[in-house]
Amino acid sequence: MSRTVRTRAIGILTAAVLAVPVAGVAVPAHAVTPVNPNRGVDISWPECPTDVGIPLRKGQGKPMPSPTTGFVVLGLTNGPGFTPNPCIADQLAFVRANRIPVAAYAMTTYPTNAQVRLYGGHGPSPATTTLGRLTNVGVAQARYNIATMKALSISSSMVWIDIETYAPWDWTTNHARNAAVVRGAVWAYQKAGYRVGFYSTVYMWSKIVGTAGPRGYPEWRTVGATTSRAALARCSTASFAGGRAVLSQWWTATKDYDLLCPAYATPASRAKLFRLT
Repeated sequence: MSRTVRTRAIGILTAAVLAVPVAGVAVPAHAVTPVNPNRGVDISWPECPTDVGIPLRKGQGKPMPSPTTGFVVLGLTNGPGFTPNPCIADQLAFVRANRIPVAAYAMTTYPTNAQVRLYGGHGPSPATTTLGRLTNVGVAQARYNIATMKALSISSSMVWIDIETYAPWDWTTNHARNAAVVRGAVWAYQKAGYRVGFYSTVYMWSKIVGTAGPRGYPEWRTVGATTSRAALARCSTASFAGGRAVLSQWWTATKDYDLLCPAYATPASRAKLFRLT
């Protein structure tokens, strides 16, 4: 998950981008039993080597999770929309070798003017309005990530849409415009057969989309640099978008940890949320 929380075209990705190795990742020859199937981690570009990635989101060389982690939420982007996680192929090799169940997540960010010109005229919404063009860009961002999943045969049933303040790719002060991008992404993921949930906080959701945003979807909540006990408590506190808490996150200096909220900490729920890929 992006580190900004702490302080706060479309097509198949090239083989060169997807084949960057993760330094020091040992891939065992056989699977191991998870210590706790209801506890996991999220990984993305911060676990990549420091010499790969877009200029403002270079890898941080963070350690990969333990082979005994219960699940992994795998990031598809190198931060902003239309940028791939530069070492996702190697991260996939790790989770596959250890038979760790996976779900996917991706940033959705407000488009640049160039992206609006490129993608705004094509999609399910009328290109004659600003909101229609922004919706189409949201669709394009999701389709870009869907192409990544298909290229790598990622069989996630769920895509968590990450909605957060994210300088310098930050959102406008217009909730309706921001929400149009988000709604376009939701439409595209669901059209492709994926279930959708949101990662955010009460503050960020209110600041970015307010009451104009989608409501009632599963929520992945975060408590920041604190403890698993605080993350568990967050499962039963206020919703940011009217949905039920499914996952809760806390982090340390080196890892983002996640737990399944009690109502979803069952074999049946895990099977719906995470898949071997």
